[in-house]
Amino acid sequence: MTNDAASQGEEKMTVHAVREAVAARIAGSAPEVFEKVAGILAQETIDKRVKQLVASMTEFDNKSRDLKKLRPDVVSYNAAGQAVTENYSKAAVEARAKLTKRIDKIEQAIAKALADPPNYDALMSLGDGKTDKSDADAE
Repeated sequence: MTNDAASQGEEKMTVHAVREAVAARIAGSAPEVFEKVAGILAQETIDKRVKQLVASMTEFDNKSRDLKKLRPDVVSYNAAGQAVTENYSKAAVEARAKLTKRIDKIEQAIAKALADPPNYDALMSLGDGKTDKSDADAE
């Protein structure tokens, strides 16, 4: 029986030793917790920047395509069939100016984000590209 009592004592000692080891690791885990939290928060910021950069590149391509689609409302031709003058309506001129302004803004923001050192402030202020913040500012 003393052998059984000794084995039970060893189990208690082992359980106690494990608990002490766990408590010691938890108490000394501050640097590990700090590193993991810093890594997670940094990765979240990186992911946001990547997502915004991709959205801005997509918006840049879409707006550039839209700008190329704008055609003059009235085209005058000479006898040889060559275009002499091209005229846009006021609405078309305004749409062209708006697209050009947005494209320039996106291009500048992307350039700043890709510069050395990078500055993501302008890029992050562009929004998701689904709603044009410059429209809201103008109203």
